[in-house]
Amino acid sequence: MSFPIFVQRNNGQFVATLVGAPSVSVSAPTRDAVLAEMQSVLDQRFADGELVYLDVPSEGILAAAGTYRDDPFIADIREQIYRERDAEPKE
Repeated sequence: MSFPIFVQRNNGQFVATLVGAPSVSVSAPTRDAVLAEMQSVLDQRFADGELVYLDVPSEGILAAAGTYRDDPFIADIREQIYRERDAEPKE
């Protein structure tokens, strides 16, 4: 499994932070050392827990996304709009 890690130099040290989880951050004197330390931190976290994915129901306007994609009436309207757009002179 791969995770994005942001690595930067800060006051002569390398700092590695797990992207999206700023509380998961380590520092070390070299790039290789900071990446090894981050690997160790992640290994320990996965030894103590698990990574799961949850499906969250869509709400609001996102719930309607794709609802009418196969509706022939909407397809006709969409094609008409595209034809009119494409017929407009280009600037």
